[in-house]
Amino acid sequence: MKIRKGQDVVIAGTLILALLGASPTPVAAQSSPGGFPSVVKALRAAPGCLGVETGQTASGRQVIFAWFEGKKAGSR
Repeated sequence: MKIRKGQDVVIAGTLILALLGASPTPVAAQSSPGGFPSVVKALRAAPGCLGVETGQTASGRQVIFAWFEGKKAGSR
């Protein structure tokens, strides 16, 4: 079965979002997440990255949406 390029981008972006959003709630000993901008910068510099957007949910959780050319680019 052949998958179109647009579907690859959606699948890869969803995979990355799921991996980044699966982090546990910070432990009391941890400081607030200061590495968020560095993650966005690293994603933008990754080969095959088509775009990165950030946002915040109603509950205050920060999220990252990233689009890649295909599955291989998103799983590096």
